[in-house]
Amino acid sequence: MFTKEDVVLFSRVQGQVLFKGVPVAKAKIIRSYEYGASKPTEDFSMTNDEGMFDLPVVIKKGASITPLVQFVVYQEIFVEWNGERQQIWSHGKMHKNENSEYDGNFKKITCELTAELERIDLNNLDYVFTNCKWDH
Repeated sequence: MFTKEDVVLFSRVQGQVLFKGVPVAKAKIIRSYEYGASKPTEDFSMTNDEGMFDLPVVIKKGASITPLVQFVVYQEIFVEWNGERQQIWSHGKMHKNENSEYDGNFKKITCELTAELERIDLNNLDYVFTNCKWDH
């Protein structure tokens, strides 16, 4: 009933952080994800002088998959800057493939810290809450 598969827990996230349109330098970008019964896992990146950051794809090799249980990874991204922590991403990833967070194709994102989180609808009744933008 179970199969072993390599699954993408979090696709690559690459982009820029802005505050009122100005790049945010030296901010900590914290990515958190939780799959199955595991505790949340975190990693991070720092923005450069242009506010750019890059977090690599996260793959779980040999995950036990069954058609009886929906695949889901709880994803969050936060920005720590000027002594504050702000959420910029919240998503329940329901597809095992890479880049499902971006409708199937890798996209660079731009995140404006002064913007409110919005619901962005993806394919297959999937959605993400974010203040980041990318070409759909």
